[in-house]
Amino acid sequence: VWTRADGLPLTHDERPGTRALRGESLANVQLLLKRANGETLPVSVQAAPLRDPDSGVANALLVVQDVTQLRQAEQLK
Repeated sequence: VWTRADGLPLTHDERPGTRALRGESLANVQLLLKRANGETLPVSVQAAPLRDPDSGVANALLVVQDVTQLRQAEQLK
């Protein structure tokens, strides 16, 4: 489950993959990802539409990076 930093879940239309399928590109979007086991991970998300030869969106590329260690290092400062 995708959530904002305040813990509220994203709506379907706000999810990175959905936005990329609509043609949006996202860079360094900071979200929380709730795993099936209940663990919540801070993540950085990049997303981009993959276009077909006719310039329509055929698919989407989504990169999700666990930034747990980065957050922990920031707290030590």
